[in-house]
Amino acid sequence: VIISFGEDLAGSSLVTLHLKEMKVKHIIVKVPNEDHKHVLEKVGATDVIIPEKEMAVKVARSVISPNVLDYIPLSGEYTICEMASPSAFYGKTIGELHLRTKYHIDVIAVKEVLSDQVRMMPSADYVIKDTDILVVMGKEINIKKIEVKTT
Repeated sequence: VIISFGEDLAGSSLVTLHLKEMKVKHIIVKVPNEDHKHVLEKVGATDVIIPEKEMAVKVARSVISPNVLDYIPLSGEYTICEMASPSAFYGKTIGELHLRTKYHIDVIAVKEVLSDQVRMMPSADYVIKDTDILVVMGKEINIKKIEVKTT
């Protein structure tokens, strides 16, 4: 169940309480700020989101790292990142780049923009093109190392 009452903390809290009493397992609540988030978590919401904050983080990341197209945080320090192929990668195979051994990240997919194809778990002999979008997974700190090296 998704709840969105805007600034109405009382309404969001009451509905969340009633849903918990009804044994609803997954309650997602949209809130405007951290204070509301804290209250709704205490009341029993399973997920509390602040869309404006999430969008601000996404925009900030795109300004700081222009190669990064999308960023999906996973549990803890791990993340999935969609990035434009860095120019240093053009014409090289995934194997030649040694991304797993040098940076401890995995290329889990390649989106070929021109052919509109997605290659899941591309092989080590896949040659990266300037029109490819890489989907990589690993620790955020290691993904940032690639961004720094290739920008």
